[in-house]
Amino acid sequence: MSTPTTMKGQCNYNPNWERDPRYKEWISPFKGDKKKALCKLCDRFIEISGMGESALKSHAKSSKHSLRLKLKQGSNLSDFGFGSLATSSKSNEKPKEPTKSTDELTVPPPQVESEKRKEASGSIQSFMTKDDVLRAEILWVLKLVKNHYSFNSSKDMSELLPIMFPDSEIAKHFQCGERKS
Repeated sequence: MSTPTTMKGQCNYNPNWERDPRYKEWISPFKGDKKKALCKLCDRFIEISGMGESALKSHAKSSKHSLRLKLKQGSNLSDFGFGSLATSSKSNEKPKEPTKSTDELTVPPPQVESEKRKEASGSIQSFMTKDDVLRAEILWVLKLVKNHYSFNSSKDMSELLPIMFPDSEIAKHFQCGERKS
């Protein structure tokens, strides 16, 4: 019988994982302990001494990690149960990588289709759509969740935003209070 090359509890970080397409976007060594890896998306260490690469595969399947990976890659609103795009236009261009850390909430650019509607008709009303308001509401809720705000933090936002941004049609139609959040 052949013996395994690594005994249980003796697995170490493998630098080749940083080149593997399954892991390269989020894996890095955990400084000071070669028996751990660091998930840059979740900001968590992964104990690999017992399971090795299987621990990485297991972590990659977790719901928290999957959600953060989708957000980093530019999610569609359909990933959250809605029908419109959240980040880029319907063209084949890839979403731009965030320049700041992944812990910061990045607001994607407005849709190109909205800009075309604005040029076609001079009124701001034709530019503002239900999707733009829905996008703002979803971004607000994601901010609440990411920063562990209470849902009650949304109370009276529909009254505050139009005062803060009197020229914004989106702020005038924003309706995301504590119950909707």
